[in-house]
Amino acid sequence: MVATAIITFWFCVFVLAYTFAGYPLALAALYRLRPRRVQKQAICASVTFIVPAHNEGKIIKKKIENTRRLDYPQELIQIVVVSDASTDDTAKICREFKDVILVELNHRSGKSTALNAGLERATGDIIAYTDASITLRPDSLRRAVEPFADPLVGCVSSEDEVVSLGGIGKSEGFYTRLDAYSRRIEGLVAAATGMSGSFHLVRRELCPVFPGAVATDMFSALFCVRKGYRAIVEESSKVEVKAQSDTKQEYNRKVRTMLTGLSAVFEIPQLLNPFKYGLFSWCLFSHKILRYFTPVFTALILVSSSYLAFSSIFFKFIVVLECLAICAALFANTKKNSDHTPRILSIPAFFGITVLAAAAALFKYAKGDRAVVWQPTKRSS
Repeated sequence: MVATAIITFWFCVFVLAYTFAGYPLALAALYRLRPRRVQKQAICASVTFIVPAHNEGKIIKKKIENTRRLDYPQELIQIVVVSDASTDDTAKICREFKDVILVELNHRSGKSTALNAGLERATGDIIAYTDASITLRPDSLRRAVEPFADPLVGCVSSEDEVVSLGGIGKSEGFYTRLDAYSRRIEGLVAAATGMSGSFHLVRRELCPVFPGAVATDMFSALFCVRKGYRAIVEESSKVEVKAQSDTKQEYNRKVRTMLTGLSAVFEIPQLLNPFKYGLFSWCLFSHKILRYFTPVFTALILVSSSYLAFSSIFFKFIVVLECLAICAALFANTKKNSDHTPRILSIPAFFGITVLAAAAALFKYAKGDRAVVWQPTKRSS
C-alpha cells in the first residue's frame, strides 16, 4: 500500500507539472526543432462579423461602434447581430444602425444556434466570431486577416489582453497568457487546439454548423484540422477582455466552458488518434484532456499524501503545505471583488476555482448534462 501510494503521488505530481509547465516547455523546444512558417500578406477580403447577444443592451452600441472604427475597408465589413430572445432593448438599439443586419430568435436557443443563424445571413469570404463584451484594437481585424494569404490556414485566433480590476481576476491574466502561449506555439508546430472565443476568424467554406452543446471557438479549430487545414493564433491581433473579479461568476463561467469543451473534443474523437493526426493529437491530449482531468490527479495527490503522512515526516510537511494552499484559496475566494487580494493568494484561489469547475464539468458530462443555452459573461466594468 505504501509503495502504491508513493507511486500514485509522484505520478500525479508529474502529470500536473507536465500539464501546466512541462507541456509549454516541450512545445517551445519542438518549435525550435520543427518550426512551420505561416505566409502572411496584407489582403482585403470581405469579412462578416457575427455577434451573438442576449440582453446586451448596455454594451451592444459600443460594440457596433468599435467594429466600425476598425482599420479596415468599411465597405468590406458586414455586421450581423443575433439576438437570442433578448428581453431588453438590444434589438431596438441594433435597428438604429441601418447597415447592421439583425437576426431575432424568438426562443432562447443558445450560442451555437445563434451563430448558425447568423451564418445564414453572412456574405463575407471570412467569418469573424466575436462577443458583444469584447473591445477590438483598431488593427485587430487587419492583423488577423493577413495569415489567410496562406492557403493552408483555415482559421485564425486573436490573443486576449486581460484587464484585471481585482479579486480572482488577478490570476486570470497569467492563466490566459500561458494558455495563449501554448495555443500560439501549437499553431506553429501543428495546429492550435482552440481559438479565442473573444474574436476568431474562419474561412466561409470551413465554417461548421455548430452542434448545440459545444464550445464554438474550440470546435472551429477542431473542425478546420479535421478538414486538413491549420488553425493558428495571430499574436499581433489583440483584443481587450475585462477579467471577472467575482468568484461565483468566474466559477460558473469555467464550468460552462469546460463542459462545452469536453463536448467539442468528443464530438470529433478521431482527432485524438496520433497515427492519423500526429502531433496535433499530442497537443489536444496534453492541452485539453489532461487539463479537464486535473481534479482527478489533484484528488489522488491529496489522498495519497494524507495516507503517507502517517508514516513519513516528509509527507507530513507536504500535507501542511496542501492545507495552507487550500486555506489561502478559501480566504482569497471570500474577498469578493476585492482589489487588495495579494497575488500569492490569488494564484491558489484561481487554481482552486479551476479544479472545482473542472470537477463539476466532468460530473455533469458523465451525467449527460450539456450546456446549450449560455449566459453571456458579465465582465467587470
